[in-house]
Amino acid sequence: MLTIQEIKNAKVGDKPRKLYDRDGLYLFITPTGGKLWRGKYRVNGREKTLSLGPYPKVGLAEAREKWQDARKLDDPSAAKQAEKQASDSTTPTFLAVAKEWHARQTPGWTKKHASQVWRSLEIDILPTLGPRPVDEIQPREIMALIEGIEDRGAGEIATRVLQRVRAVFSRAVALGYREVNPAGELHNHLKPRKKGQQTALAAEELPTFLHALETYQGDAATRLGLRLLILTLARTSEVREARWTEFDREEGLWTVPGERMKNRREHRVPLSQQALATLEELHKVSGHSQWLMPGRLEDKPASQNTMIFAVYRMGFHKRTTVHGFRALASTILNEAITEVDGKKHRMWSVDAVERALAHTEQNKVKGAYDRGDRFEERTRLMQWWADYLDAVTKAPNKKR
Repeated sequence: MLTIQEIKNAKVGDKPRKLYDRDGLYLFITPTGGKLWRGKYRVNGREKTLSLGPYPKVGLAEAREKWQDARKLDDPSAAKQAEKQASDSTTPTFLAVAKEWHARQTPGWTKKHASQVWRSLEIDILPTLGPRPVDEIQPREIMALIEGIEDRGAGEIATRVLQRVRAVFSRAVALGYREVNPAGELHNHLKPRKKGQQTALAAEELPTFLHALETYQGDAATRLGLRLLILTLARTSEVREARWTEFDREEGLWTVPGERMKNRREHRVPLSQQALATLEELHKVSGHSQWLMPGRLEDKPASQNTMIFAVYRMGFHKRTTVHGFRALASTILNEAITEVDGKKHRMWSVDAVERALAHTEQNKVKGAYDRGDRFEERTRLMQWWADYLDAVTKAPNKKR
């Protein structure tokens, strides 16, 4: 990485020189002594360069900040050109209006919620629409982005993002930059929720529920079975009817036979360290039986209402179903973000999340040819999910 002293001491030569900093940022020194900040990146395999301003007008720290912001965009040079065109036309960009809208809403939100709202736009909307003049964006362009979110199995996220985009354009209409909100009627074109869709626990209630689960005074096998269900993202019947012979605790693997799966396919579940510890506890309670959760009759597993009644006794009647935890997990996993080289990416692939939930591939052609089960990625995903739940469990408990 460059230092200010190195920049000051840089000598002018007969040929142009480049002093590299990091992540593609460098200082270009001309034979006449000019010093210009530039950033190098690739789009579709093609190398491109973005100019960031002259030194010392743009200092080292400012150049780094400008470059990190630019790298969040799909094509920084194209975005800069579009932003210039927008400024020339006196119409602000979508990004500018979004920032103004967000700043006006933030005082009424918690810090965490404000961050989540902006992050959802930053990940799914701003890379494409951000640099565009707000009066040029068409409904079909917005819908294409929203459908892309739906296609990765994140319907709830798509709904929330569309609401936020519509709010930004509503602000643009109020300020006179548009006559009509291009996102105003798009909610009518979202995929409908399936009938009978299970009620999911609200994310902010998760710490309270996990605390209630760990202090549950009812049947120990039910309490541990519920914990295992949440850790493995399994369906109620898959845990309730599980036999000890399905588990390889040395390999950290649970193999659910196809005849017990909704899609009739064998499902391999990588077990996190927390899931294995739960199995150890559970074995002390029900290891004498063939079932993880034995029923009153030794040759039968626990009844189908065992888990949901426990959830009700914990005080969550009408607030969630047992199956609803899978919907919450889907949202959290699909929204999990990591940062690599200054750019934000989804932590888990859509396929890994869908396979972790054992969802059936809706595209029959894709399902026929895509035989990989992303086991290695799912192994990391399951451990991350278990660690996430540990962190949530340790969070201060809130009154229900």
